[in-house]
Amino acid sequence: MTSVSVDIKPGSHRNSIMCHNEKAVIEVAILTDQEFDATTVDHTTVTFEGASEIHVRKGSGEPVRHEHDVDGDGD
Repeated sequence: MTSVSVDIKPGSHRNSIMCHNEKAVIEVAILTDQEFDATTVDHTTVTFEGASEIHVRKGSGEPVRHEHDVDGDGD
């Protein structure tokens, strides 16, 4: 098992989660660092405590991957 850094609500300094209903959207980013490349993660296998993925491909239902430098560190 590999430990990785994540950012809850990228772009927000507060990583608080307030879910008032089951349809709330919570953005989560897996971060790249010197020892781990987040682009190597098979995004179809990532789950967060049973939450469903809302960004899926029409037809296949496969989760859509978004690659962005959310922490602005260049990796």
